[in-house]
Amino acid sequence: QTQDARPEEEYKVSHLENSHRVDFENSDVSALVSQLEESLKDKKNPTVVCYCSVGYRSSMVAKNLEQFYKTSGKTPVPEIYNLSGSLFQWANEEPVWFSLSMGE
Repeated sequence: QTQDARPEEEYKVSHLENSHRVDFENSDVSALVSQLEESLKDKKNPTVVCYCSVGYRSSMVAKNLEQFYKTSGKTPVPEIYNLSGSLFQWANEEPVWFSLSMGE
């Protein structure tokens, strides 16, 4: 499950296919966890990858998710990652982009 921590305007321009936008400033992590639990419920080894433009905002989301799972006792606990270098680095490595103008 990929989580895009960029503003809505940036997400609308382009994002990784099947990613979900998350507001990195939203302190209600439980809402994000509820959404994640639904999308990860049938996964044996659930994994969450957070990204943004350069890695700062996504690192905050990943940190908040890790802290939530550490203190809540919820299971299963997904593997949580912050995409190293985020989109700027990834874009330099011949990616496949998905744009809303292309349809969903």
